Amino acid sequence: RIDLHDGNNNTAVGKDAGKSITTGASNVFVGKGAGDAVTTRGSNVAIGLNAFGASNGDNAEQVVAIGAGALSGITTGNVDYLIAIGYNAMDGVVTAGAGQIAIGANALGALTSGIGNTAIGYAAGQVILGSENAAIGNDAGFFATGSYNTFVGFEAGKGVSAASGENNVAVGKYALTGFTTGGNNVAVGSLSLIHI
Repeated sequence: RIDLHDGNNNTAVGKDAGKSITTGASNVFVGKGAGDAVTTRGSNVAIGLNAFGASNGDNAEQVVAIGAGALSGITTGNVDYLIAIGYNAMDGVVTAGAGQIAIGANALGALTSGIGNTAIGYAAGQVILGSENAAIGNDAGFFATGSYNTFVGFEAGKGVSAASGENNVAVGKYALTGFTTGGNNVAVGSLSLIHI
């Protein structure tokens, strides 16, 4: 049941989908629990079981969450303009900044802060905490916590637990996969600079 006061142009399909909307407008919620905490914000799209659900939706606007559990952990902060596509994509967002993109199951799964990160691939950028990182490929940038890194390829820039290095570029399978605190490195080619 949706208890609308001044909200308009909302669509909700599924048990508890959009159930808290009061004045929010132009939202689309499809799936059990999708967008269930949004009250006043608008222009959100959530499709899937608990997509953009069980979170404080009043801290996000103009977001897209597609997949079970996608974007389900927002609690505080300005987190507008997010795109999360895939099972549990960006599901750990707590106070992350605006403009994040996660495509793939568990992509940016533990993100809690930062702005402008892009992760595409299964578990890409899983624990990224910094800003303006790009991780493309399964497990690319998995443990990277720094900023301004670019990782392209399977496990490229995967890093070792809490890899805080910044300004790194890794292109190729396993390139720069073992980095920890190193910065300003360029690794191009499979297995290049794997022990930095």
